[in-house]
Amino acid sequence: AAKWDIGAYEAMNIFADTDENGMPDGWEYEYYGWPVSGANPYGHDDTDSVNNIEESIADTDPFDASSYLCFTNIFCDGNWRTLQFRSSANRLYTLQITTNLAVASSWTNGGYVDQRGNGGTRSWKETNSPVVADRILVELP
Repeated sequence: AAKWDIGAYEAMNIFADTDENGMPDGWEYEYYGWPVSGANPYGHDDTDSVNNIEESIADTDPFDASSYLCFTNIFCDGNWRTLQFRSSANRLYTLQITTNLAVASSWTNGGYVDQRGNGGTRSWKETNSPVVADRILVELP
């Protein structure tokens, strides 16, 4: 795990996890004011159904119940649908699709893999059909 440097210029690796709680130092600093904040990774600091570690993965606000990763709109038109979600410029997103929700291993990558968020609404057109469900995977760049 990354530790603080004690040189003349302090620098924080925003992707490090100094306190080893599963939440990146940069995210903890932004929302809790300190990278070793003591925030409970499995706590809920707002009233949504997403815990703090999931909020850190999605780069959403742990104090705002309306801030969590989800599709915000789905538009269907014939053989394709457009999926919209709020993204973070600090995360990469992959769209996955399935035709069978009963089989966990049936998820495959859709047309978007490791796409950087734009800090606003992303719109993706999915042309693979028939698709029963879509999901978004999130990772640090």
